[in-house]
Amino acid sequence: MTNDLDQFIDDNSSYIDLADGDSVEAVYEGFKVAPNPSDPTKNIVFYTLNKGDKPRLFKSASVKLAKTMKEIPVGSKVVITRTGQQKQTKYDVEVVK
Repeated sequence: MTNDLDQFIDDNSSYIDLADGDSVEAVYEGFKVAPNPSDPTKNIVFYTLNKGDKPRLFKSASVKLAKTMKEIPVGSKVVITRTGQQKQTKYDVEVVK
């Protein structure tokens, strides 16, 4: 039953959520800095990633991720992998050739 719900969420969500150890492969289409919906006094980055079906948003407050993504040209295919949870979260980004 959970797989059906996971598929429904993946098919219908406008966002990409990664759990510890999860990865996503997508085309990087750009970014926008905007207020954090959870805390409007702080900004976060919304990256637009396209997994092939439609553009989706991937949000992060990670400065390290922002520095990495700054060096990646729009239109590049990337794999983003999350490790850790909450304040221990780190993202690894690989450009796929």
